[in-house]
Amino acid sequence: MFQIVDKTVTLNYPLGHHLHCMISQIANHIRFDNEQSPETITQKKWLLIKSILDLVATGSGNLKKLHFLLFPESTLPCCCLDDALELINRRFRPNTVTMFGMEHIPLHQFKTIVDHYHADNAELLESITIDQDCGDIDHLRVNWAVIAIKEGDGTLRVFIQAKSHPFAGEESLDHRDLYHGKIFPLFRSQPTGFNFMAMICFDYIYRTIYHSNITTVIQRANELFFNSRQHLDFLAILECNPTFATVPAQRANHYPTVVI
Repeated sequence: MFQIVDKTVTLNYPLGHHLHCMISQIANHIRFDNEQSPETITQKKWLLIKSILDLVATGSGNLKKLHFLLFPESTLPCCCLDDALELINRRFRPNTVTMFGMEHIPLHQFKTIVDHYHADNAELLESITIDQDCGDIDHLRVNWAVIAIKEGDGTLRVFIQAKSHPFAGEESLDHRDLYHGKIFPLFRSQPTGFNFMAMICFDYIYRTIYHSNITTVIQRANELFFNSRQHLDFLAILECNPTFATVPAQRANHYPTVVI
């Protein structure tokens, strides 16, 4: 079940001004269990992503205005997550949101990472625990993403989500059965009231005869508008081969997709 949970964050965005987003569309490297020189591949992937993080951290001009940094295709090696977050925490400017996909890992390893950041991922941790109680699923691979938010006071918060309806052979061709995530954060930033969320790949169009992910998103956006006169201002789609899509604010209950 696709469940949206509210997460309040503090982002001091300027009132009356548009926000700035950098989309880093770089090539991804599909991994195999028995690949040659896995350490070399991991290091190459990390250095490419790190070069963009360094550019944002040290860049001049309009990069100083950056509010959102998105890696729509990239999958960061799991062993490099701490390095990436440390760089963001130490060198990125406040009020910056960074979104990136991660390489697939088994559910038991994924849960360990979620537990490490349990303060901002309590609902996800509870959902995983409930799923584990229903069967032997610790070996299932997880298609997941990280949203790192450096708040206005410099506090780094780390949010994690797993794809709700993964498809066999996505980024790891050796594993056909993948874990289905159920928890998806809706970030409600204060004090400016800018609301945004992220979805992974074709999660945003997945539907059955009983349920539709995008309908759930639209219904939640409608609730925002009718309850608080706020909008869903930004919907980011990560790892959506081969394009990157954003769905802007609510317009008469219709959300056109803009492909960049």
